Amino acid sequence: MILSLLLLQACSGASIGELPPNARLLAFGDSLTFGVGAAKGQDYPSQLAAISGFEVINAGISGETTTGGLKRLNGLLDTHLPQVLILLEGGQ
Repeated sequence: MILSLLLLQACSGASIGELPPNARLLAFGDSLTFGVGAAKGQDYPSQLAAISGFEVINAGISGETTTGGLKRLNGLLDTHLPQVLILLEGGQ
């Protein structure tokens, strides 16, 4: 949902604000975030880090559902204090 919102804002020309050069992004989600099927360094969080120059933390777990993600999200937010959360979770 958040990613969809960001994509919609990007396509509409709306701005979500400029991030500081040392911004930290938390990519949180399931196998797509984790990078199942991608070669090492080819998962989307690694690619986003390379393109943007920002620190992107890959907090993906293959097979995770929203129930499992909900249990660990607050801890990761408290630990990493990201400026941006990219949320991509499976169902259940």
